[in-house]
Amino acid sequence: MKTFTKMALFLLLVSVCIHTYLTLHHYPLKFGFSSGPSICSINQTFDCDAVSVSAYSEFLGIPVSVWGGVTCFIVFLALLVSWLEWSENPERLKRFAFAGSLALALASIVMGALSLLYMSNYCLFCMALYVLSFLIAAFIYPTLREPFFKSLPTDIAAYFTENRGILSLILAIPIASFFIHRIALTNFGAGQMEHIVNSEVSGWLSQPMQSLSVAPLLTMGPEKETARMTLSEFADFRCPHCKHASHTLHAFVNAHSDVRFEFYVFPLDGACNSSIQSFNGLSCYLAKAVYCAGKQGQGWAFHDLIFQYQDQLSENHEVEPLQVDLEKITSHLPVKKDELNACIASPDTQEAIQYQAQQGIQLGIQGTPTIFANGKILEGGQLVPVLEAVYKKSAQSPRK
Repeated sequence: MKTFTKMALFLLLVSVCIHTYLTLHHYPLKFGFSSGPSICSINQTFDCDAVSVSAYSEFLGIPVSVWGGVTCFIVFLALLVSWLEWSENPERLKRFAFAGSLALALASIVMGALSLLYMSNYCLFCMALYVLSFLIAAFIYPTLREPFFKSLPTDIAAYFTENRGILSLILAIPIASFFIHRIALTNFGAGQMEHIVNSEVSGWLSQPMQSLSVAPLLTMGPEKETARMTLSEFADFRCPHCKHASHTLHAFVNAHSDVRFEFYVFPLDGACNSSIQSFNGLSCYLAKAVYCAGKQGQGWAFHDLIFQYQDQLSENHEVEPLQVDLEKITSHLPVKKDELNACIASPDTQEAIQYQAQQGIQLGIQGTPTIFANGKILEGGQLVPVLEAVYKKSAQSPRK
């Protein structure tokens, strides 16, 4: 029995750790501060980031990972105190821990059903938590010395009399979850998120419709005619804010199959952008590299790697060493190097990037990232709550 208890305690700690990781990744991603994809975002199907920004990632406005992490910790404490017999009624406390494990298993069934029925992305860590919840319940059950369901009415009555400490543990779950959520919102400057969302959406609705006549550098999602919502981003590959926004935008688009994403470059580099006085050619070179990689079907791969290694690439102050570093980080991609370099050096490529920058100038873009939603500029477009609100208000219906 001790072995079963130890295994349950160990698996509860593992669950707390996984929930903590998902929580620590959820908030930066949601509020545009993510420095990179989560380690369980493998491809478009198994994409923890897309799941994290989906409508099913929160319950009562609080991340499911927070609820799960707090619940697992409370169950861990109850089981540990029961095992060490630090309670007047350790068996009742153990039954409470088992009840908590059943609640976790039930939540796993609900979340798993939602994933299968309503989502096209899956979170491997979430799947691991589903399995762990059932294993925890399976390990605790054999340690019970008294029938669980037969003792349940007596146990519940005791929570309000001689075992009010257990009632305190139950109340601690929503209270702790709420305070953790509030602390996270404060740390990310999102304490007034409802006001921010209302302000940004109102501003978006009042903006004039713009025409983006130049073809985007990269696209993902459905065709424009069938998309409910089209997001268009103008970015510079050496801009740190663009790096953070890229993860949020990709996760949001992957979580919504009817959202189209268009990526344009607006290099803050006078070598290809006439609105910028200073130049070193670095941002323009990266833009041209992605443009040319796109001709070989590797545009998004270059895009993602450049942002992933942005700090390393930004250490270069001349084009030649930048080219060497870029070749190193993209060496594993199936790109024909000679064709890529010839394309980058082509005047046609320089002209294509200048067209992208000129379109940004005509739209009045002064900094990056600048995001448009359905042709209207959207301030705060790197925030998931803002994107969700615009998505719900979007008047563009799918066309056949």
